[in-house]
Amino acid sequence: MLKRWFLGKRVIAALLFCFVLLLYRQACRSQIQTRSGHPADEDAYESLLQQHEHQYLQQTANLTRLISRLKAELQERSRQLQRSAVIFPLEHEEQNQSELEEFMRKQLRRAEIFTGEPLPNEFAVLPFETFTLRQVYQLETGLTRVPVESPLRQDRRNELNGALEAALHLLNEPQLRDSQQRRIYSPQHFYE
Repeated sequence: MLKRWFLGKRVIAALLFCFVLLLYRQACRSQIQTRSGHPADEDAYESLLQQHEHQYLQQTANLTRLISRLKAELQERSRQLQRSAVIFPLEHEEQNQSELEEFMRKQLRRAEIFTGEPLPNEFAVLPFETFTLRQVYQLETGLTRVPVESPLRQDRRNELNGALEAALHLLNEPQLRDSQQRRIYSPQHFYE
C-alpha cells in the first residue's frame, strides 16, 4: 500500500515536472522570436503609426495653407481700409460716430429707462423684492429687465403670509370716514 502511494506521488511529480518544462520551453521560444525578427503585431503597429503621421502632416499642411490665405485676406482688407480712410477721411469718421450714436440710442431704448421715475444714474436704482406666496423675485442692482427667481423656504413663506395677513387686517379694518363703496382687499390683490 505504501508502495502504491509513493508510485502515485512520483507520477504526479513527473507530470508536474513535464508541465513546468513545457512552460519554460514556450517562454524561451517567444524570447528567441523577438530577438530574431519583428513579429507581425509590430509591423501592423508601425504601418498604423505611419498612417497617423501622414494624416497629421496633411492636416498641418492644410492648416498652414489656411493661415497664409487668411493672412493675405487680412492684409488686403487693411489696405482697402487704409485707401478708403485716405480718400474719405471725414466721412469715415462721421459714419463711425453716427453708428455709435445709433447703437447707444438702441441700447437706451432696450433698457427701458424712459419709463418710470427718472433717476440721476444707475447707482440710484436700489434692489427690491416682490413676492408671491410661493416665490420671491429679486431684482439685482442696475438696469435689469428679467427678475431672478428663487424658491421660498417654508419659514420665509410663513413670515410673508403672516405679514400679508396683518397688512390685510389693517387695510380692511373699518375707519371713521369709510363709505359704503370702500374697497375690500384680499390676498389675490397682492400676489401674482
